[in-house]
Amino acid sequence: MADTREKYTSVRRDRGEENLDILSRLIKETPSEYAVRSEEALRWYQEQMRSVRLSAREFMRTAPLDKTRRILTGRFYTYFYQPKYRDILPYYDIFPVTLIIDSDSNSFSGLNFHYLAPRYRVLLLKELYQYIVQDDEEANDMQNKIRITWEILSKTAKLRWAKPCYKKYRLDHVIGPALEITPDQWDVMAMLPLARFRKESIKKVYADSREAAFKTKKVKV
Repeated sequence: MADTREKYTSVRRDRGEENLDILSRLIKETPSEYAVRSEEALRWYQEQMRSVRLSAREFMRTAPLDKTRRILTGRFYTYFYQPKYRDILPYYDIFPVTLIIDSDSNSFSGLNFHYLAPRYRVLLLKELYQYIVQDDEEANDMQNKIRITWEILSKTAKLRWAKPCYKKYRLDHVIGPALEITPDQWDVMAMLPLARFRKESIKKVYADSREAAFKTKKVKV
């Protein structure tokens, strides 16, 4: 029994180290000619993720990101989520990676990139990076955020991939704290294979999103 527990602990530690390494390693290994938050960097990360396997729970436990219960617009977060209406939803993601578009005291809306195949995440992020601003003139890159509204997202052709991944989340159904994703890690996190869909396969989700990309539909979860 002791041997089994020790082996399990070792496996958990190895996975934790992998989670810690994947963010820092990929950032360090990014080809120097690729600018941060460029299409070239995004496509490079997309290619690197093809063989990556990660546990969402281990990632939440060990990733070198700050935990928070405060959700701010214009920033990226990942968190565990249990939808209120999960019984009637065709499918849902229990570990979203979301760019927050708007929020109030009870809920927030944002773009959960897990609903898009990686190639379309690249296209969407490339366009969203045109809307980066800083909180104030003295801020550095770590205070960058994306300032954009649903009205712009829904009416701009180049942002059509935002439509199928725009979701509304209730704060009281977020499980535990969220991880805040810093700007230098946006590229990597958007590409990590951390989606955890329930009730349907990820291929089905991707297919539906491709179809919905040319429609305007706001989905509540």
